[in-house]
Amino acid sequence: MFKISKIQALHDRKLLAIIGNGFDLDLGLKTSYKDFMLSQIFDDYREKSHLETTQYGHLNLFDYLQDRFDGNDKQWIDVEIELREFAKNVDLSEYENKKEATGYIEKSFNQVRFALCEYLSMIDYSSININSTAILALKAVSRGRNCAIYNFNYTDLGRLNERIGGSPSLPVYNIHGTLKDKSIVLGFEKTALQYTELDFMIKYQSDSYQTSTDKDIRKDLDEAEEILIFGHTLGCTDHSYFQKFFQREVYSLSAKRIPISIVTFDTKSRRLINREINKMTDNEADMLNINYIQTHGNTSQADIHDFFSRLEKRITPFHVPSNARVSFW
Repeated sequence: MFKISKIQALHDRKLLAIIGNGFDLDLGLKTSYKDFMLSQIFDDYREKSHLETTQYGHLNLFDYLQDRFDGNDKQWIDVEIELREFAKNVDLSEYENKKEATGYIEKSFNQVRFALCEYLSMIDYSSININSTAILALKAVSRGRNCAIYNFNYTDLGRLNERIGGSPSLPVYNIHGTLKDKSIVLGFEKTALQYTELDFMIKYQSDSYQTSTDKDIRKDLDEAEEILIFGHTLGCTDHSYFQKFFQREVYSLSAKRIPISIVTFDTKSRRLINREINKMTDNEADMLNINYIQTHGNTSQADIHDFFSRLEKRITPFHVPSNARVSFW
């Protein structure tokens, strides 16, 4: 059996790219939950939700989210975490008709999802920062033959094709659905609830939840030769996707661990991500082969460009010049 050359072994590596909201923000897109909460669309939906006079009005999720947002002096919010906290802590025992109360919450939940879908559908792509690290990363990743992208955002990566010089051939899996068919998945991962009737807020209960994609990301994490995470916080609402992979890497008997590159904003965000990985690995994050790239931290622009240039070479198929002599050993 022929063995490939050492030069060829450095090419055509199987890369798994994972994209989170920080990717969109790096592009200059206003897709954060904070932007959504400050939008006119959120206000309009909230006002409309008040038109219905009902005894369950204080279970209104627009009001709950607004209170949580206003109560945060940093003016920051993670809607999915807040929905989880609401579902875990709400007390329905005071209502004589618990079924009606639950129905009101489900209706309010769906209205929040519709509002978010409408807001994100109105995002303006014309002012995208073409010199962003996100575009640089997408150009590099799109060259790979054995690569796949798992997009945890709702935005359509296809709208960026002209910015990267064409349509990449690699598969893109939209974990949380798409705006195009209004199939976005909103909610949180499996957790114990006092009232199981509220499990419609758990992601896998959504009609748009794709079990196959859920399995695909776990399979690709197991088979990847290299992993790139861009702008994903690895927060608690998504631990179920990554925990087994990180634990396997930590307790692997092999001295060689999969290289994981994480692109994040700055030192503060790097620390937050490390905390999440520690939660998933019983404080063993330092055992992993992680390289952090900070777009607004201590990583220079020259080093960022050098990293993605090298990455592109690693994942691009190896081509042998017609006049070259190749030996196998």
